[in-house]
Amino acid sequence: MKPLFAINLTDDKKNEVVNGSEFVTKKASIQNTDSLEENQEELKQVIKKSQLPLWLQIATYICGAYALIVAINVLTNLELGLMQIFKNAPALIISAIICGVIWLVLFVYSKIKSKNVLAKENVEQQIADIDKDLDAIYSELGVPKDAISIDILMFRYKIKDGEIKPYGGMQNVPYLNFEIKAYTDGKCLHFADAENIYSFDLSELRGITTVNKRIATMGWNKAEHPRKGEFKQYKITVSDESIPYIIYKPFHILEGEHNGENYGIYFPCYELPAFERLTGLRAKTEIEE
Repeated sequence: MKPLFAINLTDDKKNEVVNGSEFVTKKASIQNTDSLEENQEELKQVIKKSQLPLWLQIATYICGAYALIVAINVLTNLELGLMQIFKNAPALIISAIICGVIWLVLFVYSKIKSKNVLAKENVEQQIADIDKDLDAIYSELGVPKDAISIDILMFRYKIKDGEIKPYGGMQNVPYLNFEIKAYTDGKCLHFADAENIYSFDLSELRGITTVNKRIATMGWNKAEHPRKGEFKQYKITVSDESIPYIIYKPFHILEGEHNGENYGIYFPCYELPAFERLTGLRAKTEIEE
């Protein structure tokens, strides 16, 4: 099965071609896509400017982690008394206090810097410009106003012994939650990103497979927190790493056949109701991994 919206690294580890170009039915104009890319790059640079230099981010993390570890050890030995704990390891306690102060100073400074830079660069207007570019692209592509926003899984992979093996990227998290617009016209299921319309004949869809496996994915595109509201039922775990990711189980694959070739569109567990509504299919098969 060929995974769509994924990149095959089996024969070329530098490959950047995303599977699925054969399903493209409309493309946005270069004028609109260039404007979007330019505004996105400007926002990216502003966000980078608003953050601490990498070495200070690392220092903040190390100081905070060290102070926290020592504090936990102190709390677990409180029966000895604070004075006795200090006498047993004065250098450890003093260094932890110093690291705690450094962490607090850097943390407060980072927040102040971020707030000042984002305000000075008028980030709200930059975001509005990006939204305007996206609206122009969707309008050009003919995306209906009632199209819904859903996440699909993008990833890189290698084929080994006939099996698809997702290839880990940053922090060894291979999957990325990628937001698209989705809608149907009674004949096809359509996906719209910031450049193209992808169309899948409903008659070629074969089913939805449930993969009973826990995976980690980068990115969260919903307005509501992954542990609250309608998403609470999925028991999503949010990492506490410097670069956050989410963990959930299971995930699903919308399977189809086109020109004699089987394909699959991977998507998160919390998007199953939307995919079932869009396709009229129900997830039945479970695969244990």
